[in-house]
Amino acid sequence: MPCSSELSDFEKGIIIGYHKCGRSLRDISRDLKYPKSTVAYVIKKWKVSGDCRNVPRVGRPTKLGDRDRRVLTREIRKNRSQPMALIREEFQQASGSIVSMNTIRKEAHLHGFHGRAAAHKPLIRKSNRASRSTPMPTALFWRAIPTLWQFYGLDPCYFQDDNASCHVSTLTKAWYDANEVHRMDWPAQSPDLNPMENLWDALHRRIQCTTRPKSGKELLCLLQAEWKKIPLAVIQRLVESMPRRVDAVIASRGGSTNY
Repeated sequence: MPCSSELSDFEKGIIIGYHKCGRSLRDISRDLKYPKSTVAYVIKKWKVSGDCRNVPRVGRPTKLGDRDRRVLTREIRKNRSQPMALIREEFQQASGSIVSMNTIRKEAHLHGFHGRAAAHKPLIRKSNRASRSTPMPTALFWRAIPTLWQFYGLDPCYFQDDNASCHVSTLTKAWYDANEVHRMDWPAQSPDLNPMENLWDALHRRIQCTTRPKSGKELLCLLQAEWKKIPLAVIQRLVESMPRRVDAVIASRGGSTNY
């Protein structure tokens, strides 16, 4: 028999019945799966007062009734991602009861609803999940990047971008065509597939550890100086991570990864 926060009158009656049959506290505790202290408390209360039934609690009653709790549960299930403040507002409009945020939060917890923080990752649309997992084998050839650097400035040169709106606008595409810039096919919303994002982060952390520049010219000089200080081993590790990144995207079926 499972233990609850408060024994019912029936459960307490079973304990008293065991006691009248001459069973010890240890035997009652073992057979009924109740703590020995709980069994002793029920028997002591029965011996002193002759009654062990639960009495009404003193103090203010709960703010929400059964109907209010059903309304609250329904409002939460409408949209599990909406903030607690919006749930409170919609609940008050639906029920007419004025309650605090603490009351809403406590009742939600009692019904098994708990807040969760969204992952700090880009939101990937369903249309982009397929594009992330389809052209991935072409990205496995990032080992050729050193060759691309070696022939940088020679035709043809391919430009890789993240399909952001600023890169795919009509004006930008016209500039690509006018300057004969070839764009690499790349899925949108995929910073985890671009090691350059990690390289920018490494450069940013290096800048944060230096004296703050006082002008744009100083910032440019500082960026160039710190860029040259980044070890080639860091870049090589990022290049070598491409197969693992691709495998992670394929395993997640185009969803988010840990990169």
